[in-house]
Amino acid sequence: MDFVPNGREQRAREHGFTLIEVMVAAVVLLLVYFGAAQYAARSRTQMDLDESRRVASSIARARLESLRREESFDTLATLAGRDTTYIVGTRNYAVTHAVQAGVPETFASTVTVTVGWNKLIGGNTVPRTLTLTSIFGRSIPWDDTGAGAGAETSGGGGGGGWGGGWGDDDDDDGGLDEDDDDDDGHGHGGGHH
Repeated sequence: MDFVPNGREQRAREHGFTLIEVMVAAVVLLLVYFGAAQYAARSRTQMDLDESRRVASSIARARLESLRREESFDTLATLAGRDTTYIVGTRNYAVTHAVQAGVPETFASTVTVTVGWNKLIGGNTVPRTLTLTSIFGRSIPWDDTGAGAGAETSGGGGGGGWGGGWGDDDDDDGGLDEDDDDDDGHGHGGGHH
């Protein structure tokens, strides 16, 4: 025997959702909305942080290139930190550098550039830093007497050019390869003359 609804049950089904069903649906929609809003806010914060890091990295690389271009190896160790502040957009980036002469070897110096800025996260100002480290090497002239790349000449070792590949090759010859010879037969080790 089939169940036949009475008139009252028939009207309830025809009128749509009950009040409880509507309230449950509203709560679910609100939870989804607030979850999406929170995700969007976190994504925006992360994108802003990534942009700040990208700018700080560019500033640090520019400082390293400036030191490489404007300073000689002999004066590099005597440089003070030269604090500088750059303003990009509405954010201040404070830049300093430190030089460790003779590290990791005699004809090299380690230069560390630090960029600092403040970031507003969750209503709090949080200091952020990015540090870039590079090793600057001196170009060593090739000694025609056969003493090799490690021997200094009476001219003081080449006057302060920058080496381009210390430790980059696997043959342990001070950065010089047989194919590093230029037209006058002297190896240059990738540095500037």
